[in-house]
Amino acid sequence: MRLWEKLWANGGRCARSTVLWLLVLLLVCDLASSAFAPLSMVRHEKLEPGQIALSSIAYKAEQLKSMPNSPDILVLGSSLPMSAIKYADTLADLPGLLAFEAKAKAVGLNPFQSYCGAKYLESTLAKTSGVKASAFNFTCAACMVSDAYLILKQACAEGKAPKIIFYGIAPRDFVDNLVPEVGTTPSFTVLANATTLPERLTWQTPPNLAFDLVVSSLSQYCRDRSNWKMLCMDWASRIFDHPVNLRDSDNQSANNKSIDSNSQKTDMATGESQLPGLSRNLAAGNSALQEFRMDEDHLRDYRKRYNPANFARLKQETAYFAKLLDLCRQNKIVCVVINMPITDINRTMIPPDIYKKYVTQVLSLPSEYGAEMIDLDSPRDFVQGDFLDSVHTNPRGGKKLLDKLGVALQSSLAANQSGLTNQLGVRLQTK
Repeated sequence: MRLWEKLWANGGRCARSTVLWLLVLLLVCDLASSAFAPLSMVRHEKLEPGQIALSSIAYKAEQLKSMPNSPDILVLGSSLPMSAIKYADTLADLPGLLAFEAKAKAVGLNPFQSYCGAKYLESTLAKTSGVKASAFNFTCAACMVSDAYLILKQACAEGKAPKIIFYGIAPRDFVDNLVPEVGTTPSFTVLANATTLPERLTWQTPPNLAFDLVVSSLSQYCRDRSNWKMLCMDWASRIFDHPVNLRDSDNQSANNKSIDSNSQKTDMATGESQLPGLSRNLAAGNSALQEFRMDEDHLRDYRKRYNPANFARLKQETAYFAKLLDLCRQNKIVCVVINMPITDINRTMIPPDIYKKYVTQVLSLPSEYGAEMIDLDSPRDFVQGDFLDSVHTNPRGGKKLLDKLGVALQSSLAANQSGLTNQLGVRLQTK
């Protein structure tokens, strides 16, 4: 047989290879996932809370990566610092905030979780250090310590290491029973790649989950496959005029009922209210929506997050806290950890042994790594009227929190204390 005939025969066998065609199909799907963001094409109101977090984290990661220079300040943490920053900004830059909300909704983003600004924090730091600094808000809903570590690690790997991080923590960040295991959270799903495998795989990882984690670390489509499924379901819903899922059906039923115009029910998973957005109500002068409202669903949710006591997750997340602090030390990043204020109502739901370990072990770690620890969880300073619910501050509480943060930093600088905080002004001036 001639050479070209052998090549033709081998080529024919390759063309009939199922494995080869599957690899080609996977490559095509990967290219499609890289070119398009499937969740951005899904109607915002149809997204599940986890998908809202995915799209918001992906948006923030892309915005940080596309910055021409590293931000001076990177803000990390859960929806607690997220709400404080966002709602404080309603008082600092309401027109800019409303413009962002309109833009975010137009492209299918959640305007609460995808907000990257921190205008009031920037102005507070300018008063403290005398230097104008840029702040990037990379807080994310239900963020665990392992998520914050991954976000900072990826920022450093991509050449976007900040000069300073402000990291707001609370007990939930270390023990949440409702959050997926380390390596499977929205942050890990979005930022997963081959370098994150050591963080995602352990000897205890089940074989089927280990295989999925390896494949998703190498393939964009495998990471996005649930998002593509949601997009197809949304398209089918539009065509056949049918609810996307049971949650969508329940929402449609709820929308058919009358809503008391004086009531407020904020879903902190989405940062949305059944009424118009909080910042729009502030623009209209509706201050009633800033007031504390107790919601039984919210309390039930936090009871599940805290109970039963998850000592294994506390140990795991505390280890990641140490890794985050060490990463800051290695990269000469000024690290300011803020113990976020919560209400007594929320604090009483935390198992006593968990809370004791949080206070005695977690809050003592920053000083061991040369970081600054600022404890703002004081019932004397933050009253119930500063909160929207048992943990999230309203605009008044958010402003108070950032003001007290500025005062604490200013006192530390004036006293010329040891540690990293006394380098704050120097680091900001180093351009």
